[in-house]
Amino acid sequence: MSSRHCRLGIFRVLVTVCAVLMFAMTATNAAGVQPLDGRVFSGQFGDEGKPADRGDTLYFSDGMFWSENCIPCGFPPAPYWVRETREGIHFFGTLQSDERGTFTYQGFFDGEALAVDIHWTRVRWYRTVHRNFWFRGQAIRSVDAGEPQAATAQAVSSALEPQDGVDCSP
Repeated sequence: MSSRHCRLGIFRVLVTVCAVLMFAMTATNAAGVQPLDGRVFSGQFGDEGKPADRGDTLYFSDGMFWSENCIPCGFPPAPYWVRETREGIHFFGTLQSDERGTFTYQGFFDGEALAVDIHWTRVRWYRTVHRNFWFRGQAIRSVDAGEPQAATAQAVSSALEPQDGVDCSP
């Protein structure tokens, strides 16, 4: 078999594997109920390579993810995707603010602790800012009926201006 045929075969296998993985992730999200839905995590976060410098609370509800600290900065709840493994739940997604950029995140929940790596990109006419953060937290409870759900958090995020003490600029 020629090297061209070998490369073509490897390419077909990779395309098939990617298609199966994308279908599996889409099927999990399309079901409407995610394995993390209803969970609330409290913890600390900070800039990559530095100690924690603030707390945050992360919510998973209605197939949406949001951060208590990000809502006042105009980052509304957004869908998240998951992949369950024997070790735990991997998840990823993007939070988008028209004014303040994009947070892309990926994380892992092992049944006890949540670890999230976050990349903030803010494009400005004179430069693009990149900033990396980390979050580590514990499940504190399930979302209570009286707490903000994704739709409420969405509405609040679009109406709020940053409050004093909230870091919304990279």
